[in-house]
Amino acid sequence: MAALEFKRKKHRLDRIEYVGEKWFFITMCCEHRRKIFLIKDKVGWVIEFLRIESNKNQFVIDTFCVMPDHLHFLALGTAPISNLFVFAKSFK
Repeated sequence: MAALEFKRKKHRLDRIEYVGEKWFFITMCCEHRRKIFLIKDKVGWVIEFLRIESNKNQFVIDTFCVMPDHLHFLALGTAPISNLFVFAKSFK
């Protein structure tokens, strides 16, 4: 019996849609969905790092929610060159 192949849906917008003075809702999961944010020290560290990286990449974090194995946040690009892909890569 052949293994079934999982096909991902294309759910991303064109790259240009991730640049500029726009609002973005982001979800980032921990590797292998490990529940590392159950450790208080890790939560404080990731929030501080999110603040640093968002400032460096010209984003403002309006709100965030840290779950045991993932993070949600609402980000606003504050400049025409604010690039969500660059921000996400530097944050990860």
